[in-house]
Amino acid sequence: MNLRWLAFLAALLGAGLTLASAGSTLEGSGGAGQARGGPERDPKKLRPGVFLYAVPEMGDPNFAETVVLLVSHDKAGAMGFVVNRPTRVPLRELLKSTPEAEKSELRFHWGGPVQPEAVHALVRNNWPSQSARRVLGDVYVTGDMADVREALGRPDASTKVKLFTGYTGWGGGQLEIEVRAGAWILEPADARSVFAPDGLDLWERVYEILERLVARVTGMREPIDESSAVEA
Repeated sequence: MNLRWLAFLAALLGAGLTLASAGSTLEGSGGAGQARGGPERDPKKLRPGVFLYAVPEMGDPNFAETVVLLVSHDKAGAMGFVVNRPTRVPLRELLKSTPEAEKSELRFHWGGPVQPEAVHALVRNNWPSQSARRVLGDVYVTGDMADVREALGRPDASTKVKLFTGYTGWGGGQLEIEVRAGAWILEPADARSVFAPDGLDLWERVYEILERLVARVTGMREPIDESSAVEA
């Protein structure tokens, strides 16, 4: 187990709390809608443009140390892409009929275990095709090769396009259950992080988020009245 995660658990235990009790403590004092420790664990915050950080204790090897960008979410279910698992497969290997891909050194990313044969793209574009769907800011998910070719043709293509094989999907209500169970930590995404070349260090942010959670939890504990304790 990661040493930093052990230190985090020690901090919680030192405060007399566990992950579950930390959530209930904050839920009781923070009002309705802030489940499991505030907005980082609130299923009501699920929407396109949110990062899902796998908690350090994630048992599923598919998602251990991953960050998922949520691109769609409604009552029917949710969909996202793992943004920090680059593969060794160059774009030119699967996009052989795309001239822009033949000249590119970019690689595919593993988007998730669902339909691994399917290819999806995220692009930064102020004028995307009509079929593209906005995720956040000028970031769109698209299946239109015109969007991909336009992004690949730019000199800064590595910051404008990311292609994925497969995706991550949840049925209706499934992701909400996982968030309530503490499997994911939520945080608003940003385009720069989404298009980081490899994104290999992105997941490490989860510790900063959890440390903020610990600080908020421990800061809410009532101070001990030492004078009354001595008298007792």
